[in-house]
Amino acid sequence: MEQSSFSLQEKEQILLNFLRNELQMKAETEYHGPSDTVDDWKRALNGRYSDTEQVNYKLCKNFFLHHKKKKQQKFYGVALADTMVDMNSMSKQLGLGSGNLRFADPEDLTSFLDIQPGHVTPLCFHVLHPSVQKQRPDILRKGSDDSPSVVENMKTLTIIIDAALLRKNSNASSTMLLFHPLHNSASTAMSQEEFVKFMKSCFGEEAWKQFIVYDFENKTKLSVHDVDFN
Repeated sequence: MEQSSFSLQEKEQILLNFLRNELQMKAETEYHGPSDTVDDWKRALNGRYSDTEQVNYKLCKNFFLHHKKKKQQKFYGVALADTMVDMNSMSKQLGLGSGNLRFADPEDLTSFLDIQPGHVTPLCFHVLHPSVQKQRPDILRKGSDDSPSVVENMKTLTIIIDAALLRKNSNASSTMLLFHPLHNSASTAMSQEEFVKFMKSCFGEEAWKQFIVYDFENKTKLSVHDVDFN
């Protein structure tokens, strides 16, 4: 995959403009030190985004996987940071056989998500939206060896969403999810409803209906219809 001609700062600005102008979100973003792990992230925030009676803030983590025997079969997942992700049971529940899910090769992050290791975020999917593609023609460009473009690769991913990420929190009037805006030195806040709106806008309504929602606590495969409150 060829190097993008856009700087990280330019990519971030295109993303934030898309959220704020196209999707009419506040997309409040806090900048902080690098956070390669969830623990680093908590320390970097240093009390910012503290829970209140009105709002509960949740950090989110990601996993990028492939089938052990069919490496071309890729999976992107997003979960609450405190969710215990059991890949063996999930693999079995998804009909892939126990133990067949493995972390994908780090170099595939660039060709499938246009992102670097340590910076993975669902916000990278903004490039699927036509308005973003007009600003980022590089995302549609095939590799020098005629390999698929990032957008083509993204459309082949199986998307898995933690059920807890979508469910309403009974202890707070609203839940705000925190994601990295393409790099781990910042955090962008988004409500659950806004996250759903974002994913539908990027992938389309029909693709959204095919996403896998996984209940890690009960080790159960669900669909968006089971938890989608929009």
